[in-house]
Amino acid sequence: MSAERVLFWISAVVAMAAELFILRSAFLGRSGPARTDASTARRAVEIAWTVLPAVALVVVLLFTWRALQRYEAAMPALADQAPVSLPASS
Repeated sequence: MSAERVLFWISAVVAMAAELFILRSAFLGRSGPARTDASTARRAVEIAWTVLPAVALVVVLLFTWRALQRYEAAMPALADQAPVSLPASS
């Protein structure tokens, strides 16, 4: 397994775990006095602002995974190219 793939999976697991805790706190929320219509509306907005970043995170992870797949597929072609030599500094 490549270092890029390992780094991707570690990052994905950590990000998803953090997002799950955020979602858990938003849905289970705080317990307290009976909710009024105003607090119910605020709770709906709070949940929406919690779910939206979770969906965005999934989209970013999917695009990153696709880019990683393309990168790994292109690696053999890049290995066949002539190495780049840098001029010596004086």
